[in-house]
Amino acid sequence: MRSRWKLRLPILACGNPIHPLVARIAGISMRNASKLRFLASPTALVFGAALVPVLVAAGWALVALSHHPDNESDQLAARSLSRAAPAVEEALTREGEELERLGVMIVRNPQFFAVLNLPRSDRAQADFKNALENVLRDFQRDADTPIFEVTDETGALLARALEPATGTTDVSGAPFVRTALAGRTGQGYIVEKGRVYRVAAVPVTAGGPIIGVLCLGRLVGNETAELLKSAIGCDVAFTVSDEIQATTLTPSPLRKILAQRSSERSLAGSRSRKPKNGVPPPDSFDVIGIAGARFVAVRQPLQGQSIGGELAYLLIRPVTSVSSPVAAIRDELLYAGSAGFLLALLGGASVAIVTYRRRRRAEDAHRAEVHRLTEVNRVRTGFIASASEEVLEPANAIRTVIELIEEGALGELSGPQVEGFISMRSGAERLIRAGNDLANLSLLDRNELALSFGPADVAGLVEDAAVVVVPIASERKQSVMISVEPQLVHPRVDPGHLSKAILNLALNAARFSPDGGRIEMGARRMDLGIRIYISDTGTELPDGVQGTIPELHDSGRTGLGLAVALGIVEAHGGSVHVLSQPDSGNIITIELPYPNRDVAPLQAEEPLRLAS
Repeated sequence: MRSRWKLRLPILACGNPIHPLVARIAGISMRNASKLRFLASPTALVFGAALVPVLVAAGWALVALSHHPDNESDQLAARSLSRAAPAVEEALTREGEELERLGVMIVRNPQFFAVLNLPRSDRAQADFKNALENVLRDFQRDADTPIFEVTDETGALLARALEPATGTTDVSGAPFVRTALAGRTGQGYIVEKGRVYRVAAVPVTAGGPIIGVLCLGRLVGNETAELLKSAIGCDVAFTVSDEIQATTLTPSPLRKILAQRSSERSLAGSRSRKPKNGVPPPDSFDVIGIAGARFVAVRQPLQGQSIGGELAYLLIRPVTSVSSPVAAIRDELLYAGSAGFLLALLGGASVAIVTYRRRRRAEDAHRAEVHRLTEVNRVRTGFIASASEEVLEPANAIRTVIELIEEGALGELSGPQVEGFISMRSGAERLIRAGNDLANLSLLDRNELALSFGPADVAGLVEDAAVVVVPIASERKQSVMISVEPQLVHPRVDPGHLSKAILNLALNAARFSPDGGRIEMGARRMDLGIRIYISDTGTELPDGVQGTIPELHDSGRTGLGLAVALGIVEAHGGSVHVLSQPDSGNIITIELPYPNRDVAPLQAEEPLRLAS
């Protein structure tokens, strides 16, 4: 089955006292519910907002106890050095750009260009090399660059302004030279005789084709380190293949330890690791303690193309740590307590304001929704009442005229005319039933349906409804089965309206059952009331009306008749349930509880079959 019976009976009031255990359980449940409501109240929220900072302060103190202050100071110093590292790269980049501008000015000089533009056949002669070196020396003195050399269009070295005795680095395969041969200026580093030079390569062109490359560079030494120290506020050291070549540190135990660790490649930054969120990993900086002083060193690889060795730089800064862990914890607790108190005030005020505004918005929205729904219900109820009048007035007139004609007011009728008027009367009766349903539905919506309660035989009401349904069902060759218990008296029902509800459900079953189908009607006692059921073999009801019916204003099988029936049954304190079975039809059940626990004696069931 697609659904199961949902037998929901109202909880009936009873004057008898319940069991003490049940009373205690109910009291506990009520107290628990009140506690839950208190936890969700604004007072509890404000109290929680004030308590959270206190707990945070306690946790903060525990963290401070578990970590030595020196370690926090080391992290802070390493973080500041990592933020200063980009300034070193920016300064060296500006130096390279200045060399590029200087090289562009030189290659455009006619004297320099004329010598380099001589025929290639002359380049092998000694006079050409001497003349080119003399020109390069003149320009080198003006440019004040220790590195000043020229290559041909293939990158092979032609001449240098200053030829060192030993340790010359071949730049023909340098990445920045290849960049210049491609028509763009390039920057990089050259290591010669253990020294680092910042180099710029500028292409030399002759009317379009590249005829050579000019390389000029300046020393990255102690002077550069001092300028960087004054700019970023920490000591700087440049290393070549893990050997310190230039630094701002004076000869001292600190410089000796750094030089030793660098040569041993034991500095933390010797491995390539990226800092996360600007904070170096625990093994990306070194802490060096000397004679009671502490220093933090961060190693960074020098960015850019280079030849001749691995380049890096060190940033060193002393650490000013708290001498006493107790003093550090005291400061942290005072700060956390102040912050917690302020946060408690702000949190309490924020919660109070937000709660007040939320409650006001909810109340305004509720009032607006109630007003809207009231207006919609008023318009709908008025429309239903007007529609019922518009349907009943012409339908009654039509029925009256048909009755007069059938009585011979216009003369004797032929056989076909009689059949036609019978069909017309059936249609008029249907319109009248629809108008009455609309009127009843309007009264039910306004809670104005006049009910006259009293004892009534429910079995007789079911039989009366069956008598009305049988002729209608016989027209479509449908069989009607009825099974009721005798003397099935309910002490509090309105016979007229309850009969209308049962008839509506029975007519609905006959209407939607196929030709040759079967309709079963019955009534019997249950533990706390009377159950009326009507089953059919018609189309399956929609999913929205399975089980207990919440709303019956949808289209399809759930029309006016079912809506009016539901309203009448609910006015009696009962309920309507639906069970739909694929390929088997539907079962609609009306459950009418007794007004008290007095149950009528069970009687034997007497089945009755009406002819179809």
